[in-house]
Order: sequence, then structure tokens, then C-alpha cells
Amino acid sequence: MGGSNKELTLWNKEGVRLGTIGEMQDWIWSCAINPGTKTAFAGANNGGLAAYEVDFLKVHGLYQERYAYREHLTDVII
Repeated sequence: MGGSNKELTLWNKEGVRLGTIGEMQDWIWSCAINPGTKTAFAGANNGGLAAYEVDFLKVHGLYQERYAYREHLTDVII
């Protein structure tokens, strides 16, 4: 997970951007995720704090004769 100019984004362990979690009013200086509650937290330059609930659904894919799905957005099961 990473924060930058007002946008909180989620990345996988290979460094591929998965999507935007949320936005804030000012620059985001810190972020963390609690895997137990699936909540992402962010702190901004203006002192604002935000909590975003992130739901990790399974992603399924089919390529020729192979079926794969993604667990926890990082593990691929074929």
C-alpha cells in the first residue's frame, strides 16, 4: 500500500498497481493496513486521519486450458 499526492493506492508484492483505495484532502504521509479487519489507514499532512474498509475478493482467470484464481490479491493458484 502506498500514499502520495492525496491518493491511497494498493500494490501487489511484485510492484504492480492494483487500484485506488481512497483519496484525502492533503498529501498522504503514512499508511498502514490491518489484515485482521481488512482496514486501511492513512494520515495526511493536514493532520487528517482516514480509515477505508477493503474487501479482497477472489479474482478468477481462464487462459486456454488453464484456470487460475488469486487469493489475498498476491497468491496465484493454478
